Amino acid sequence: SASAAASASAGDAVEITVGTDTGTANEFDPVEISVPAGVQVRLVFENRSTSVPHNLTFGDPINVATATTVAPGESETIVFTSPSVAGEYTFVCTLHPGMEGVLIVEG
Repeated sequence: SASAAASASAGDAVEITVGTDTGTANEFDPVEISVPAGVQVRLVFENRSTSVPHNLTFGDPINVATATTVAPGESETIVFTSPSVAGEYTFVCTLHPGMEGVLIVEG
């Protein structure tokens, strides 16, 4: 049944890695990631910069973030459930205005 398929997929965790530019550019790499709707997501954020601190922050409705400062060469894992509504959800580095990426939730 459809509900069994939904509960089976909801039990799967999706792991994705988002890094940063290895130099000093304020950019996520990749800038676009895709996950199914309503699944647990383990997102590993890797600050690959050699000199610049960054973070990865989701606003409403995901509302999850790494530490405000993830030092160069450090990584942090955040776990959240992807929204049940398909669409595009922006994530940002709150230290660097304009540094953003998109989580695409597929229905």
